[in-house]
Amino acid sequence: MQHLLCDKNSSPPSNDDQQDDKRNQRLDYCHPSYEAFAVRERLGRFEGSDALTAIVKSTLDSYTELAKERRADFLLTKQNEALRQHLRERRRKDQNEKRFGDFEKSLEAKLDAFKDELIASIKKESAELKKDFQDKFAWSEKDFQGKFAESQKGFQDNFQNKFAESEKDFQTKFILLALFYLVLQLL
Repeated sequence: MQHLLCDKNSSPPSNDDQQDDKRNQRLDYCHPSYEAFAVRERLGRFEGSDALTAIVKSTLDSYTELAKERRADFLLTKQNEALRQHLRERRRKDQNEKRFGDFEKSLEAKLDAFKDELIASIKKESAELKKDFQDKFAWSEKDFQGKFAESQKGFQDNFQNKFAESEKDFQTKFILLALFYLVLQLL
């Protein structure tokens, strides 16, 4: 019981009383606090009696209850701290997920806007290229038709000229041949 009343971090009060010195010699393995010292003095007269045993038992019971309460409080404090830590981590994780989700949504929105802009640009370029191609094709077709008509007219003119020349040449040759035949018959 005496070691329960000792506080290892405190020193006993100075006392010149010889009886206190004897008690201190018996408890020299620890230095009691003032409260423990006062309790020892009060309990000193009951040493060895049933009353002292009852007091010690009730004191031990109260210390045991107090220790249980402190242990429970400590466990609750430890659990509360663990819960707080878990909640902090959960909040941090939720905030990170929210930030990541916001970033992801922002990125998706930017990608969608870029995709829409790209599609619009491609459609515009495609329309311009199609129009340019149609214009060039129409011009080429018109140019081809003009050149074809020109060459056809040139061919017809050339053909008619050559045909007329060959017809004249044929007629001339035919007339000469007919004259030659007549001359032969006359001879």
